[in-house]
Amino acid sequence: LLRRPAPSDDLAAQFERIQKGVRCAHSLEESLCILELILKNRDVPGDLVECGVFKGGMTAKWSLLARRLDRTLYAYDSYTGLPDPARYGTGEQVGAYAAKLERGDSYRGSLEEVRANVAAYGHLESCRFVKGWFEDSFRRADAHPAAIAFAFLDVDLTLSFRQCLEFVWPRLSDGGILFSHEARDPEIAAEIARFGLLKGEHRGVGSGLGPNLDNLCWVAKR
Repeated sequence: LLRRPAPSDDLAAQFERIQKGVRCAHSLEESLCILELILKNRDVPGDLVECGVFKGGMTAKWSLLARRLDRTLYAYDSYTGLPDPARYGTGEQVGAYAAKLERGDSYRGSLEEVRANVAAYGHLESCRFVKGWFEDSFRRADAHPAAIAFAFLDVDLTLSFRQCLEFVWPRLSDGGILFSHEARDPEIAAEIARFGLLKGEHRGVGSGLGPNLDNLCWVAKR
């Protein structure tokens, strides 16, 4: 008899397909680590939130998770690229991201491009795309999930990260997990500490989670 696939087997294969088809800032191993943790905690109530969408690779992956869990994925992004690093960044971020923008890497995925990638690889119907700068989007009364089970933040700059924390953490359900893709950025680690999140369960803040998981960390709300 053929072995019946475990519930995550097909998702892992689809994550790998997305990784090959969409330009991603994260590694496949990072997304599979997230997949495992979310499925392990799948009973936590609330929707999924992604802040910082880029080309929509993680969006496509999380849209499949949202469909599996019967949730909605809220995807927040300007869809026009990064804001001004001089205003939103701190420490070495300012010069580093200014130089990257000057070289032409805008960190931009247009809403049309992201929707196309999700339509091709994920589940578009599970997504709600919220376009705008975080400080504007988070003020919109119609753009909020009632509760958040899991959130993924990949926003690069300190002020953007702070705005996301202020929005996500109060809405995160008990048992929910906040993932960050800036694990080794000392400015981001300092923000996590400033919010008092290191008093609870966490992994990888300031260091990453290991080989091919270099930029991933997470904090659980217990």
